[in-house]
Amino acid sequence: MSNSDSSRQEKGEELDRRTRYLLVLVFLVLSAGIVLGGAYYFQEYARSYRAEVEGKLSAVAELKVADLMQWRVERLGDAAVFLENSAFSGTVRRFLENREDPEARQALQAWITKLQGCYQYDRVRLLDPQGATLLSTPDKLPEVPSCVSQQIPEVLRSGEVTLVDFYRSEDDPKIVLTILVPLRDEQNGNRPLGVLSLRIDPEVWLYPFVNRWPTASETAETLIVRRDGNDALFLNQLRFKKDTALNLRIPLIRAGTPAVDAVMGKEGIVYGVDYREVPVVAATRHIPDSPWFLVARMDRSEVEAPLNRRLWQVFVLCCTLLLGAMTSVGLVWRQQRARFYKERYESAQALRTSEEHYRSLFANMINGFAHCRMLFDGQGRPDDLVYLEVNDSFEKLTGLKDVVGRKISEVIPGMREKDPELIQLYGRVALSGVPERTERYVEALGMWLDILVYSVEKGNFIAIFDVITARKEAEEKVRLILADLERSNRDLQQFAYVASHDLQEPLRMVGSYVRLLEQDYGQHLGEEAGQWIRYAAEGADRMKLLLKDLLEYSRAGSESKPGEISDCAGVLEDAVANLRTAIAESGAEVVWDELPVVIADGVQLAQLFQNLIGNAVKFRGTEAPRIRVEALRQDGMWLFSVRDNGLGIEERHAERIFTIFQRLHSREEYPGSGIGLAICRKIVDRHGGRIWVESRPGEGSTFYFTWPAAVDAPPKNSGVRVPETAEPRGSVQ
Repeated sequence: MSNSDSSRQEKGEELDRRTRYLLVLVFLVLSAGIVLGGAYYFQEYARSYRAEVEGKLSAVAELKVADLMQWRVERLGDAAVFLENSAFSGTVRRFLENREDPEARQALQAWITKLQGCYQYDRVRLLDPQGATLLSTPDKLPEVPSCVSQQIPEVLRSGEVTLVDFYRSEDDPKIVLTILVPLRDEQNGNRPLGVLSLRIDPEVWLYPFVNRWPTASETAETLIVRRDGNDALFLNQLRFKKDTALNLRIPLIRAGTPAVDAVMGKEGIVYGVDYREVPVVAATRHIPDSPWFLVARMDRSEVEAPLNRRLWQVFVLCCTLLLGAMTSVGLVWRQQRARFYKERYESAQALRTSEEHYRSLFANMINGFAHCRMLFDGQGRPDDLVYLEVNDSFEKLTGLKDVVGRKISEVIPGMREKDPELIQLYGRVALSGVPERTERYVEALGMWLDILVYSVEKGNFIAIFDVITARKEAEEKVRLILADLERSNRDLQQFAYVASHDLQEPLRMVGSYVRLLEQDYGQHLGEEAGQWIRYAAEGADRMKLLLKDLLEYSRAGSESKPGEISDCAGVLEDAVANLRTAIAESGAEVVWDELPVVIADGVQLAQLFQNLIGNAVKFRGTEAPRIRVEALRQDGMWLFSVRDNGLGIEERHAERIFTIFQRLHSREEYPGSGIGLAICRKIVDRHGGRIWVESRPGEGSTFYFTWPAAVDAPPKNSGVRVPETAEPRGSVQ
């Protein structure tokens, strides 16, 4: 029992190791799920957040571009008012013709003063075609900057309003823009009269608008740049660098800078470094009808600050979940360990109890018990065995005493020579560990034993046995009785066959002589004697029919051929052909669906169909018989049905009709011996099936019988038999 205890302890430790590995695997799977889930969530959040930031940058850029376009349109619209103003041009002509004309001077001064005040222009000048200042507001302005005066001839020639882009004034440090409006004398062939100069200070509205950001942000700003040679020139003052307008340039070779990308024609969201060499995210746009490009940018550190905070949140959450998973697995492990030690304790207790029960059972069990060690010869073959332990029943059943520690060759002399197969069985179980059971006559002991042998450890085995000599003797007596009964049944069946066969000839002779007696002497014997003779003749006919049916019933169980492959459709056709006269006389119609191929005695199968269809034709109602034969595969059997529209049968007679010589009608109503359905049952029983009927009086009957589906062949041959003539006609498909 110590070996069993050790084995049980090893199994427990193995189970404990497997549980530990399983818990570690569960923790790793949970950890991987938590980490992957957190990573997936953060990636999705980062993608969504970046898309939101990029959308905001794009929206700001689109808003700024739209407002700058509107501002340019409004300023050019202001200039267009004077371009086509004949009253203003006429006043300028009068002033140029007579500069001492106070009315003209006063009117022009009022125009330009009002223009400056209403539209917030920095300076407004009226220039002659050479660029000299005629009138201005404020007064006494310095000469026009050269970058402006150089464009006056082209403006007068083209006759179009021109915007002089951002430039630095020569007389002050301001960065300004100037709109030049050509003035022509419409009454004198559009002769150039001069130019109206409108100077714009971007610090008043343009720069504040560009620098304004719609939401609170620590790093966001908007830039206006244009291409100047091989550089991207910044046009406005920047948030993080002073004095940058028209001073800060970035060479176009520095790709990856949003300002450079913008002037190179790239529009949309760009990632790069700005003028501070700081990573940024920017939206770039071109301002239509201008050389300007707009950049709405934000430091990536500000963009990614919420991502970093969310990353830390996800990290803390994952750590919390991992800690929770670890704690849960630890609790499960602790509980498992506690249960493991509890089970070991309970197992030890159960082992002690089992040991006590085993000892009690061992001492009191009825069967013989022997614990033995197998001995092998030099070639490893079973040679002998030693008894290690036996119980009291062993000694009582075998009559052997003091066997523990002794070899079987010493305890039972001649055992190895008389019962070598038993020694081989012991050795086989001891080596293979596969238990075996046998019932055998042990010649050395002179008794029958039922022996169960199983291995307890390599080389050792336990044999539990019982003496079954009395049972074997009883079984032999039963075998002899059954053989005698089978022989008696065969003799009885042969007698029925012989009797029914041999009695037909004397019965035929009796019938013949009775009819001769009636024919020759009937008229001389009187009416009463003639009636008796007719009764005797009819009785002989009935006896002849009865013997004929009895002979068929006997043959159904004794003279059947071995099973062969039979096509049920073909067999049914033969049965219908045998009944063609009865079918034709009754106007019956026999229809069948696809029928299977089975293993059967074809003659008996045809007789089965013939009896069932013949009964349906015989026991018909007022309508012509309609008979349908079907087959359905069900649980490894074919279920056949023969359905008719005849008289029907009461439920209480459903079993009686299959008994030999049982009739439900008188012979005057329906002739016959009442043996046909008994033959059907005998045929079906012989082939391993069963037969029954379901019927209601006046509604017809359905006879069912099952047949083994031993042939895996498809059903075939559906057909119909319509008896319009004595010869059945129809089709077999």
